[in-house]
Amino acid sequence: LLRPLAAILIIIALIWVGLGRWLTGTIKRLEKLEMAADEYALNGQTSRSIPYFKQASEQPDEIADLASTMEKLMHNVDERNHEQEIYLETLSMLEEAVLEISCEGILMRASPGWNKLVHRDDTLGKRFDSFLHREDRELMQEQCLVLSRGEKEYLVVRLRLSEENTNHATWLESRFICIRDNTGKVTGLRG
Repeated sequence: LLRPLAAILIIIALIWVGLGRWLTGTIKRLEKLEMAADEYALNGQTSRSIPYFKQASEQPDEIADLASTMEKLMHNVDERNHEQEIYLETLSMLEEAVLEISCEGILMRASPGWNKLVHRDDTLGKRFDSFLHREDRELMQEQCLVLSRGEKEYLVVRLRLSEENTNHATWLESRFICIRDNTGKVTGLRG
């Protein structure tokens, strides 16, 4: 009775040691994935995360597949960010005024061209219509309501800047489109 019991205990101990080593290795590899993600979040550079991905990909399994997928995803994000920087640099060179306005009429984003046009750098967070000629404010508010209700998808309108912001009446040829969230609800305007 003692021999079979000892044999069973030895088998259980071997399984326990083997399983423990496997779990320890798996946890370390998963921690490397977490470290790669943290490194990318802190620095925004895929190159600094690659050593962690290599360590996590020691064995050809699901963890290695996950590491490969994460690395590809980070490369895609890097490429998109680079493309966005190029577009923003080009937009800045063109000095076009590009805006994002919330449904409440608040300027959320503005290109450098907008700041140059209104001769101010503190426009974000302010109401868009405060930069318009007083006679054009009501027109813009009405058109924003039409867009936010979804009655139109885009708006083309001529507006004047407020003469307080410039020394003369500056006319703007403005084109706006709706910004929608994942559910299709209009959350603002871009133009």
